[in-house]
Amino acid sequence: SLQSWHADIGPLVDDDLAESSLILPAYGLVMVVPFIDLDSSNGPTEFMPGSHVPPTAMKGGDGTFWHDAKTGKANSNAPTVALNLPIGSALLFDIRTTHRGGANESPTARPILYASYFKEWFTDRVNFAGRQSRWWNELGEERDGLAKKLYSRIDSRQYTKMLEDMLRERGVNVKEL
Repeated sequence: SLQSWHADIGPLVDDDLAESSLILPAYGLVMVVPFIDLDSSNGPTEFMPGSHVPPTAMKGGDGTFWHDAKTGKANSNAPTVALNLPIGSALLFDIRTTHRGGANESPTARPILYASYFKEWFTDRVNFAGRQSRWWNELGEERDGLAKKLYSRIDSRQYTKMLEDMLRERGVNVKEL
């Protein structure tokens, strides 16, 4: 089904005024690599170009260009673009960009690699707040600091799966949690 419009993270700081008049550089990027050709039949990602820049930071911007002032939802009049991508291509976008996954109307799955990279000082506590495994903790900071960055999301999912398996072994219906 068609996803709702969203950005992967919210404002950098809670105070909307702090960012509303500044055009900040990207502190996170997302990479999408499709394992099949993406086109209108299987729902490519759709973007609101420029939505990573606060409208009030643009000359004459009133803050309602990308989002409806009353509902806070995406403005249906904002420009959008759906990108058809050939298999193996790489698409990079600012983590703050408003986007959504298109509806997959085809009979097959839409496998993609979705990876994020952030500045050293940023931690995504919204999408990836999970604990890490013992294997993760045994990686040394000096030698494997880069490995920790690259494997953090994969390891978090493996840790969650391990915990779910342990609960199943004890008779807990994980789907009801």
